[in-house]
Amino acid sequence: MYGYTVQHVYPHDPDAFTQGLQFLDGVLFEGTGLNGRSSIRRVALDTGKVLQKRDVPEQYFGEGITVWQQELFELTWQSGVAFVYDKTTFEPKRSVKYAGEGWGLTSDGSHFIMSDGSN
Repeated sequence: MYGYTVQHVYPHDPDAFTQGLQFLDGVLFEGTGLNGRSSIRRVALDTGKVLQKRDVPEQYFGEGITVWQQELFELTWQSGVAFVYDKTTFEPKRSVKYAGEGWGLTSDGSHFIMSDGSN
């Protein structure tokens, strides 16, 4: 058995249904979910203030995100589409299709690692 100790609590938007989270360059990059409420965000860790936000089209349920070089990649849950944004401006650059459900996304510096909810 393992235990834990809470070291610090940070404020966060209680209406944000967090699906993806990455701390990079001193800020949180967050992907939120739910159809009609999904977004990507840049959030100040200490205050929880949303510094930048881009809504995802309402038909998509946003899921895992990761920053890769100068781009932010965002999976969608059951649509088989990943959106690619400029990391700085959040302007859409392209979309990428994939098979299965999109859940979590990260990278090891050379490759993407994606979870589809399966074992």
